Amino acid sequence: MGRLTIQYTVEEEELDTEVIRLLKMATAKMGQLTYQHSELMSHKTLDEIDSTRRQLAAIDHHFNDAAAIIKGYLNYRSNVGELTPESMQAVEQMLRGDNAYPTED
Repeated sequence: MGRLTIQYTVEEEELDTEVIRLLKMATAKMGQLTYQHSELMSHKTLDEIDSTRRQLAAIDHHFNDAAAIIKGYLNYRSNVGELTPESMQAVEQMLRGDNAYPTED
């Protein structure tokens, strides 16, 4: 099964909780990593290596998702001061999910 990219919104106050959720998922999966080999040069060992690599990839995806949220937030915060009052209003409306954008009179 492949990975899908999804987008969703959360309140700014919930960002910490969302990042913590992703990091906890990653660290929990790290704690579940196991590797046992009885016969080193075997198909079973290859299967175990493949399984471990897939688990590591899932962990990496969680860390990547958390990093993307943090980068996006930091980028947003650094650009807020550069916005005009009109563009700030449009951004706030977009973040609230309003479909109406301010119009020039």
